Amino acid sequence: VIVADVETGDIVAMASRPNYVQEDVDEYLNREDMVLYNKAIQVGYPPGSLFKVVVLLTALEEDISYINKEFYCRGYEQINNVIIKCNKTQGHGYITLKEAFSKSCNAAFIQLGQELGSAKIINMAKKLGFGERINIGLLEEIDGNLPSGRELQGPSIGNISIGQGSIEVTPLQITNMMMIVANKGIKKGMSIVEGITTKDGYMIKKFNRAKEERIVSGESCEILQDYLIDVVLNGTARKLDLKDLGGAGGKTGSAQAILNRKETIHGWFSGFYPSKHPKYIVTVFIEEDFSGSQAAVPIFEKIIKEIYKINR
Repeated sequence: VIVADVETGDIVAMASRPNYVQEDVDEYLNREDMVLYNKAIQVGYPPGSLFKVVVLLTALEEDISYINKEFYCRGYEQINNVIIKCNKTQGHGYITLKEAFSKSCNAAFIQLGQELGSAKIINMAKKLGFGERINIGLLEEIDGNLPSGRELQGPSIGNISIGQGSIEVTPLQITNMMMIVANKGIKKGMSIVEGITTKDGYMIKKFNRAKEERIVSGESCEILQDYLIDVVLNGTARKLDLKDLGGAGGKTGSAQAILNRKETIHGWFSGFYPSKHPKYIVTVFIEEDFSGSQAAVPIFEKIIKEIYKINR
């Protein structure tokens, strides 16, 4: 779990589980659950449908009229000899871009990805901070991975469009992406470190944050914020009950992966709170669970309710 302040870029909470007993580290060295890793920054995972945010931003920056486009979902997409199923096996039928995002329709986003092309989508991913360290003041942070070269050719566009294949991201990178959206296209310098102090608390040197930078247009991000709110109101996160606390927007993800040499599914949810004038980004990632909707969304809700109590 990561919680970040939208205005300042401060990381106000970061947690990685399972935990370990510090006095008995030797016991954990050979375990397969990577208990000694900070999984928020040290392990890369497929983003699943959260990567549809990248695809959508690519489309909006290319041509804002994509918001008027309609797709047809028959329950799967076939690219050459590769078949990729939609999350609704019987298909969504005719579906708008907003509905496709809200319901996380794989077929529509693969069609959209084919129109845009792999290179443009991966370029947008790089602009949003994927494939490199965010640099929040912790040296063990990893780069993650974005496909390149031959990995961008042929049927790979199917996996790229829905955040699968060789794409690997950290929960921190997802938080950074959602922070850019919440700040209407401005990338903030994120940090978990304020600076170096003396033992008495006097600041010697402030942490050198990255400068604010416009990454994408405000118009694209305002549309995307509206789509993310619709995910909560009408889509895959509609069980999220925060209407009385100011609402929220976000995106679920269910990512297929290999963990400990076996196939599994990871659950994601990353979003902003409240829905108007967001103050916090919260990213929840659950290893080896059925879906983001069932596993990650309830934890997001609990965290927001606790934040509400503190701020009240």
